[in-house]
Amino acid sequence: MGNHWHKRYHSDALAGMLTLTLEERGAYQTILDLIYDRGGPVPDNERLLSGYMGCSIRKWRTLRASLIAAGKLALIDGYLTNFRAEKEIENALKTARKHAENGAKGGRKSAENREKSNENNGSGQAWLETGSTILEARSQKLDKEREEEPPHSPPVEPHPALAFAGRFIRVSRSDFDKWRGAYPAILDLRAELTALDDWFRGAPQHKRENWYSVTSASLSRKHREALAEQRRLEREDDDEFGLIGPC
Repeated sequence: MGNHWHKRYHSDALAGMLTLTLEERGAYQTILDLIYDRGGPVPDNERLLSGYMGCSIRKWRTLRASLIAAGKLALIDGYLTNFRAEKEIENALKTARKHAENGAKGGRKSAENREKSNENNGSGQAWLETGSTILEARSQKLDKEREEEPPHSPPVEPHPALAFAGRFIRVSRSDFDKWRGAYPAILDLRAELTALDDWFRGAPQHKRENWYSVTSASLSRKHREALAEQRRLEREDDDEFGLIGPC
């Protein structure tokens, strides 16, 4: 699974792109972002990638060939990749697993300490019972203050079983993969889901309650629009090569 961000070593980037043209730099950075977002190599689909670059298929073929020749990209089994990006993704996964393991260990240790603390403080039961009236009064006061506070949405905690966890859109790995397969023209599915999740903040309640069907319909529409844009770019290529003319 990809991430919303990745480490960027600007000194390495400036040195590595020194010999690239402006167009090659833009295309190269876009492919890198797609690799990091997907968490791995990008399918070498020239129609989709040219649409993502905002250029014709012919132009993308030229840029792609230049980047491969320069050693910036590699074509392996029908996928475009960058070895440095793959290594960074692997390191990020290792770090995330290590943090998760440390967090689990810390949680178990805290639970053990609380249990020991409760055992050692058994003699304080009498004091607790004596002060129960005061504590209860304080608790009632806090409850009243909370009721008077304006409602707000609690922060959304990431869930390891979810491929996308937004405030409203929370998608399992199987559904995420299903949408990715059904709507291949949407190259950056995660970015599209993030935009939709932000849209739901101001959407009517019935839209929020039916977020799954609303999201699926929106993705389907976005997919059709992307396909239409690809066909338009293909027609421009055909016109450029003189393949379309009067009958």
